[in-house]
Amino acid sequence: MPAGSGDLELLVAEVGDELESAPEGGDVAVQDVLGGDITALDRDPADPKWILATIATPDEIRPARPDATVDEVIAVWVASATGLFRPALTPLPGALTWRVDEGGKPR
Repeated sequence: MPAGSGDLELLVAEVGDELESAPEGGDVAVQDVLGGDITALDRDPADPKWILATIATPDEIRPARPDATVDEVIAVWVASATGLFRPALTPLPGALTWRVDEGGKPR
């Protein structure tokens, strides 16, 4: 598997975790993100980059607790959603994420 190929899978899982817990935190509701895009800034000093991901279906977002971690359940969910047999889930410490909207038209 190429280096970094698990980054997007983890991002989708992490974004789903953050979005499902958003109502508790007063942020964006899950239904406002479905069918939309998320961008993330991976602040890895060795390889900083912007990542754009699309949330295409409700199955790409899962409920989570604020203290959630990647466990076997999440690994199986990511494998099923991506079609990968054994996805590499690489943490993106300090990643920041944003919902992408048309300017002036938040969902």
